[in-house]
Amino acid sequence: MEPDDQTWQIIANNDDCLDGQRWYAVKSTMIFCKPSCPSRLPDRQNVIMYADPEQAMAAGFRP
Repeated sequence: MEPDDQTWQIIANNDDCLDGQRWYAVKSTMIFCKPSCPSRLPDRQNVIMYADPEQAMAAGFRP
């Protein structure tokens, strides 16, 4: 599922309020991160949200 507007702002601001509750994966890099990850902001259309890291890894993403 793509991030809603509120979740997208959390990712864009590297806010840690969702750390441990949600992870985002980036289709173009096949990497997943916690919302507070300080990496470069991906294009929103490339982001998929997951409830836990196991789901992201099962979908083929790596930490």
